[in-house]
Amino acid sequence: MLYSNVCATCHGANGDLVAGHSLATLRLRRDLASTIEFIKMPVAPMPSLYPLTLNEQDVEEVAAYLQQDGWK
Repeated sequence: MLYSNVCATCHGANGDLVAGHSLATLRLRRDLASTIEFIKMPVAPMPSLYPLTLNEQDVEEVAAYLQQDGWK
């Protein structure tokens, strides 16, 4: 799974390692399109992983995973 292999290192298995930015509540702050855009063009301190580490399909899959209800 992409989240476990790439994202969990910084965000944690449950998406709660970044204080005040729990990924468990991401759906309340961003829709799917906004999530995809943020992954592609993140704001520091989040590293830019697209397109070198994550390709277009990877970004879409991670974003969809984060947008699903009860993902963690």
